[in-house]
Amino acid sequence: MKLKKLSVMFIVLETAITGAFAKDNEKPSAEVQAQVTQAIKAKYPDAAIIKMGNENEDGLNFVGVQLTAGGTKMDVDVTADGTLVGSEEDANIQTFPDAAAKALQTATKGLTVKDTEIAKTYAKADPNDKTGTKVIVLAEPTIAYEMDVEKDGQKGEFSVDANGTFLETPKWTSKHEKSEGKEGKD
Repeated sequence: MKLKKLSVMFIVLETAITGAFAKDNEKPSAEVQAQVTQAIKAKYPDAAIIKMGNENEDGLNFVGVQLTAGGTKMDVDVTADGTLVGSEEDANIQTFPDAAAKALQTATKGLTVKDTEIAKTYAKADPNDKTGTKVIVLAEPTIAYEMDVEKDGQKGEFSVDANGTFLETPKWTSKHEKSEGKEGKD
């Protein structure tokens, strides 16, 4: 009897997990699309929405929106209720604060730079919420200056604050470590 209950529990859990992943990148409902579009237009009045789809990252459910605003390509994350979570916009390193630009130029020397972006975080997942729908809106957005890079066919990201303090660095893996499933440190 316990084995049957355990088997049923695993099937239910597997179905829930599979269902959650199946919904990723699906178009949100018309009502959610309207809420998200309203939030986007409030922040970026000249926005031209290219694509939107449901996403989940770090336990938070949101709608990922690809758009252009002011001629700049952007990815913006918005919760279903219209709360702006964050944005990433294409940028030129020459527009970065000096300390951020210097830190990134030094760190990426000899690497292939794929993208340069400014990331803004407006809200974070509520750590007490298990539904993945609630956020805590920040008093002021946090800003990170980022470079997506490649090294020996591997992709990574460097991220710094305005003072050039590293927020994220790539975790490169060697071919040997990849085959063993281990991450390298660099």
